Amino acid sequence: MTRFFYDRNIFQTVKHGFTLPDAKEHYAPDLEIEPIHTRINLSVDPWQKSAAGFCDITLRGNVAGGQTLALDAMNFENLTVAALDSPVVSHRYDGSKIYLFWTKPFAADECRQIRVGYTVIEPVTGIVFSTPTNDQPDAPILAASDNESERGRYWFPSVDFMTVRTTLEFFLTAQKELTILANGFLADEVENTDGTKTAHWKLDYPCPSYLVCFAIGNFNRYDDETVDGIAIRYFADKSYRSEDIQRTFAKTPDMLRWLPKKLGIPFPFPKYYQVAVREIGGAMENISLVSWDDQFLQDELYAGEIGYRTDLVNIHEMTHSYFGDAVVSRDFAHVWLKESWATYMESVWLEDHFGKDAKDWQIYHEKLEYLSEADETYIRPIVTRRYDSSWSMFDRHLYPGGAIRLNMLREKLGDDKFWAGVQDYLRQNMGSTTETVDFVRAMENASGKNLGKWFDQWFHGLGYPKLKIEYCYHDQAAEATFIIEQTQVEKEKNIGLFDLDLEILWRDKQGVDHLETVRVSEARHVLVKKMDDPEFILIDPAQKIVATFEFNPGDVKLLSALHQATSILGQIQAISELAKTGKRANIQAVEKFWSKSLYWGIRIHIFRELAKVHNEFAINALSRLLKIEDHSMVLEHAAIACGQQRDPVLRAALLAKLETKNLLYKALAAILVSIGKQNQADDLELLSNYTGDDSWRRIVSVGAWTGIGYLGSETGFEMLLENLTVNVKFFNEQVARVTALALSAAKMPDHSQQQAIDALIDLTRSNSPNVRISAARELATLHASRAIPVIQALKTRQANQDAPLLERLIQQINSGTKPGEEAIKARKQIEELESKLAKLETRLQEVEARNPSK
Repeated sequence: MTRFFYDRNIFQTVKHGFTLPDAKEHYAPDLEIEPIHTRINLSVDPWQKSAAGFCDITLRGNVAGGQTLALDAMNFENLTVAALDSPVVSHRYDGSKIYLFWTKPFAADECRQIRVGYTVIEPVTGIVFSTPTNDQPDAPILAASDNESERGRYWFPSVDFMTVRTTLEFFLTAQKELTILANGFLADEVENTDGTKTAHWKLDYPCPSYLVCFAIGNFNRYDDETVDGIAIRYFADKSYRSEDIQRTFAKTPDMLRWLPKKLGIPFPFPKYYQVAVREIGGAMENISLVSWDDQFLQDELYAGEIGYRTDLVNIHEMTHSYFGDAVVSRDFAHVWLKESWATYMESVWLEDHFGKDAKDWQIYHEKLEYLSEADETYIRPIVTRRYDSSWSMFDRHLYPGGAIRLNMLREKLGDDKFWAGVQDYLRQNMGSTTETVDFVRAMENASGKNLGKWFDQWFHGLGYPKLKIEYCYHDQAAEATFIIEQTQVEKEKNIGLFDLDLEILWRDKQGVDHLETVRVSEARHVLVKKMDDPEFILIDPAQKIVATFEFNPGDVKLLSALHQATSILGQIQAISELAKTGKRANIQAVEKFWSKSLYWGIRIHIFRELAKVHNEFAINALSRLLKIEDHSMVLEHAAIACGQQRDPVLRAALLAKLETKNLLYKALAAILVSIGKQNQADDLELLSNYTGDDSWRRIVSVGAWTGIGYLGSETGFEMLLENLTVNVKFFNEQVARVTALALSAAKMPDHSQQQAIDALIDLTRSNSPNVRISAARELATLHASRAIPVIQALKTRQANQDAPLLERLIQQINSGTKPGEEAIKARKQIEELESKLAKLETRLQEVEARNPSK
């Protein structure tokens, strides 16, 4: 699954442990009796938000003597259980599990069948329903399942755990004008006399409950080419044109040709369908029927901004056909075997199709995402059994954190041995469940190396290396000294020393590059190396380890690296260190390098690094670069960078950029947000004019509302309060208004905050689960203690796996005081002091520049 963890991690700025205090270790269930085939026979009614019928489940005794089995089944109504063969079965149901009892024990390998009849009405999760209403007259007609990680239990009975896999049959009945899709192949479809039809889909491959999927709706369809006998089709609701659907998924055939060749194994499933539906969030790799949130769908303009990212999501989900679908993680402790792999294959796809720079930028970006969680929120082992809920595992440690470690392993073993091991792992385990040890053994067999210590350190251990490196060159001895210190050690957190190979590259005066590999295992390591004074020095030049580096060899060498380094990784190091100095000359050098950047990722990096500097040199550079930046992949990030600090120069640059014709949606939205962050009440009218923008998916409107939230004006607050519950076409717009209201309320007096809290409490009863969670999140940011019972009650309207998240929100409320007038005043004072400090720093550097000898 491609989870929007970048957006959904609501605790990014709140330090906490990975687990709540009462977290337990989790294991796969006992399986004396195991489901092996599920026949789902349901009548699905999108208008009533219901599904009714029965499931026939074939059970096998894995050992002799089994007499009991518990099936997960949340809030089923009209429940019945009957044996379809001779042994009698009795049951007990407690609202969450069906406990089955047989008086006659199973024999080993004996199979029996049961039928579970039931109805689900408005399940809190597991199925997304949508129909037109008075509030949303343009809403599509659809019902689609969305099960990860343990939500299948809300609409069909199962042992809802990934190690339990059954073959599947669906007999799904719905109105005859609707399209009915499911896993596997379509065996039959018949029209009934009552205006409905029944579709029979069949999957002969064992499938865990979280990958069971159906989608029923009034869909537009695009049939793409067939690749090696595999049919490729795309579906979305009627509001999207066929050309928009095709544009979104256009790379699918090429990917379906590339991936089996890369992994050395034919594609394992009979079709590859993709369906876009409302408000499921992210994308999900259901076997042969991948579901997407429809926010990925693109018109011509939006494709310029999000097409690149959508292609990465596409290859991510397709990779799951191998890692996760055909080879299933035995339990959630080892779920990196699917998600880290799917994430890493994004970089591999880029490497094979766009070259080394594209791959290096992606790995660097993923490293930053992982570090943001590890540094700002919590650290955890990649492999761990201790978690609050399985959903907690789907974080930045799992996706980018695991992916960059796989890249490390590839660099360690070399391409030939790495890919040979990967192919052996897949071949040996197709149709099976695996744990980390299975992957380790395959890689050891392919490489001849003992990888136990390596995996203990990087997958089972905590944290990552933080290296402080001091450099000194001795002219008389013609030698360089590197002092390397590991600074990450925190004994109370069990973060220790790492044993790693660190590469140091330097270029001599003749333009020849030299590479030294240093074994670092102690807290402090000293390297003395005979060499001429180098032109420049790079640390970990090929990005072979997951680490951070504190290293500045001096301005001259940094400038040489900026202009002479042949890889974008060297340029990234130089830009970061030069910008960090804040010096006029170095900022100018970084600014000038913008025009020489051949890869768009370097431009993004320049904007981000300049935004961290907070002095007039950087502010002026940002404003000048924003004026001339026009790359579709960069402009949004440029606008975001210009909103990281308040300054009239940046505000003027943002307002001027707003006059550019044909701005893309996300870029325009980012400009509006950053204008709001300038906190100028005069900009309210401008932002208000964009709130009604009805362009693609109302992305621009979302930016305008968010900008009004940052603006912090009383009139803007009243606008947000008044429009909070106004009908929206897409719920992401209402989520944006929720966030904006909380941002604005934090700057308002107490009575206004109480109005906002009342409105947010009301929204915890929204029909949209995303709106409910967003309202709860913002109540926590406002430290609304009277909302605690409301958030507690919300647990009954969300999936069980969301309960730890809601509990953390309650803890967040209890941990602080509401942001009243004193906090607002203090925040303004800090902003004023930061502005004065930036000006003083600039003046000091100007004096130093004029008097270099002092």
